[in-house]
Amino acid sequence: MPFDSVSTAAPSQANSARHEATVDEAELLERAWQLRSVAPGAALELIAELEVVPGPGSEQDDPERPSPWLPVKRRAISACARLALDDPHGAMEAVLSGVQELSDLIGGGTPTTTAEANGERLAGRLARLKVAAIPQAHAVVVTELLQVGLRSACLSNDIANSLPFGNAALTTAEHFGLPLAAARAHSDLASAYGMREFEGRAIEHLRAGIAVLEAAGEPVTPVLLNNLGNVYMSSERLDEAHGCFERARLGFAETGDRFREAIAASNQGRSLVGQRRHREGAGLLVEALRIFRELGRRPYVGTTLGKLGTCYSAMGESDRAMKWFEAAVDTFGDEELPFECEVRAAFGHELLKVGEFERALAEFERAEIGARRDGADVTAHDLLKDQAQALAELRRFDEAYSRLSYYLERSDNVRAEQSESMLNVMLSELESGLTTDHELAELSSRALAEANRTLRSQAERLEQISSTDELTALYNRRFLNRQLEGELRRARAADLPLSLILFDVDNFKAINDDHSHLIGDEVLQTVAARLRSAFRRSDVVARWGGEEFAVLLPQTDHQAALVVADKARASVAMIDWTAVRPDLVVTISAGVASIAELDGTDSAAALLKLVDSRLYRAKHQGRNRIVAS
Repeated sequence: MPFDSVSTAAPSQANSARHEATVDEAELLERAWQLRSVAPGAALELIAELEVVPGPGSEQDDPERPSPWLPVKRRAISACARLALDDPHGAMEAVLSGVQELSDLIGGGTPTTTAEANGERLAGRLARLKVAAIPQAHAVVVTELLQVGLRSACLSNDIANSLPFGNAALTTAEHFGLPLAAARAHSDLASAYGMREFEGRAIEHLRAGIAVLEAAGEPVTPVLLNNLGNVYMSSERLDEAHGCFERARLGFAETGDRFREAIAASNQGRSLVGQRRHREGAGLLVEALRIFRELGRRPYVGTTLGKLGTCYSAMGESDRAMKWFEAAVDTFGDEELPFECEVRAAFGHELLKVGEFERALAEFERAEIGARRDGADVTAHDLLKDQAQALAELRRFDEAYSRLSYYLERSDNVRAEQSESMLNVMLSELESGLTTDHELAELSSRALAEANRTLRSQAERLEQISSTDELTALYNRRFLNRQLEGELRRARAADLPLSLILFDVDNFKAINDDHSHLIGDEVLQTVAARLRSAFRRSDVVARWGGEEFAVLLPQTDHQAALVVADKARASVAMIDWTAVRPDLVVTISAGVASIAELDGTDSAAALLKLVDSRLYRAKHQGRNRIVAS
């Protein structure tokens, strides 16, 4: 259509054409909004098709003019998509542009360039945004825009600028009653603090996120569980970490979030490796790697390859470990990508093990550079010890002595600087409004006992979740394995007896087939209750898997274990099942073993192998019996 034909068209036709364009743009933006995380490339292509929307102040008297909030939504889509494509710097540019447009609409101010964002005024400018002026219909978009600012700053290792965005996101989410968004902001802030090794503050935000969800009657989100698992990992509470990661992975899978499912699977694999369940851990890591590769998430491919290297190193398979590590560092190349420091440090330790000292030194030095670039000064400082070890192996003793001396001289100062850095972060929180008046009062005057009680209660609740079988309410296999290792150590140290019983419900498949899986579940629950009542409080009764139950008996010799196992067998055989099914009969068989039979090889694996073989024999000798030799 010629330009002059538009200017001479009837007003109603011009308004109609403009309205249709606005509707088309709104529809395209909504489609892009739905794709922003699941198909970020497609979302960027959609918004690239749109013309610039008239900003606030234009066509003020035109009731059909496009909504001035569409540019904010476009910036939010661009920011989300770029972050999903591992471009935190591009995402931050989009965030800053979006917040500038937002401030023009509702009042306040924010820098318009990344360089200006690095100034100290960002916190104050974001704090001055008039959140109450945001229309309810746009609250979710604005909150997500601010949250992407928080996450982008975190990925750029810029904790100081992540805090103002976190405050603004929390303020907006709380003002509009968006508990999921508020919990996500708390979770992301916990990640920011965790990256700088401020575990206390990380836990505070995780607690706050959980409290927000519980108050709203919402389930704890997988994101919070995953981040909590990371905190547990850092404090070497591996069982709790594993439980959090497992539930996070299942939660992400249910919602179809493959990227975060892979993150949780990778973390779960790492926790299993820490528990020396290497094959299980490797399986989850390989699955995570496959997903990351499909999604094109290169930094996550690199760190997962590194985790596989660590896994095979722990298994003593150095050749395979080296291949995984080399693939990991090749993935990073010469670019500055997240997670590189950790991978190179782990690779350096493997190179030390295999005698490649020159390469190990190079990896430790590159890891130190990356850590200092990322602001992880404590990690960077600790790498000096590794460098000194590599130099000593190379017989470059003067250099080794120099670096080790510098490490020792600087250790106290580095810790003091870390404390000062924490103080600066707290001051930044105050400036940005992240710590409200009542929170400041709590932080300054709350008794330590109260803080410890709250944290202990939360930890106990989550530990129970990660250690308990959902169907039977007995301990689960993971918990029994942990207890078995501990009791073996105590038994060896004090020359005490220790026994293990492994029970199996006889013909359980037939029970399921003949009576239904619901009846099968009731059988397992009833047998579990009977077994629990048959043993001491000090014994560990656990569901081993399927229809199997294990009982760990500390300070119990072989003969005593045999006696109590047979009593438990007889007790189950006497259960009256007529109220469930008139023709139902349930019996159990068991194997019994003790460490006194192991001829010095008193490992958990050896004891489990022996008791399992005896259970197998009990099943094949006619069932409803105990085999103890």
